Amino acid sequence: MTVDEYKAEVRQHDIATVVRMVASLAIIFAALAVAGVIRYYDDALADVLAPIVIFTIGTPLMIYGFTRVDRTYRRFPALICPHCDGTIARPKSTVIATGNCPNCGRNVLADATIGT
Repeated sequence: MTVDEYKAEVRQHDIATVVRMVASLAIIFAALAVAGVIRYYDDALADVLAPIVIFTIGTPLMIYGFTRVDRTYRRFPALICPHCDGTIARPKSTVIATGNCPNCGRNVLADATIGT
């Protein structure tokens, strides 16, 4: 893979990561909105249901979403090192400068301009 192909893959990876993070945060904001609606209509019911909605539904789903964000690079096979099966999405500057995997140090980019 060349440096330009690598940059394009990392750009797509970054977009997918941001989308997943926004979706994870949207879940907790939706849970807060539901709790707000419950409080608006019935204060007594809100004392019971609002914490249930936020802490038993919203928070676990948000945490699950964040764990899925961490695995976003698996959707991009070009960003997986063929030698050690680790991600080469980060640190991007190191991979571009050396052409090597940041985990195992073996060559992952085939470009004549690396190191010049």
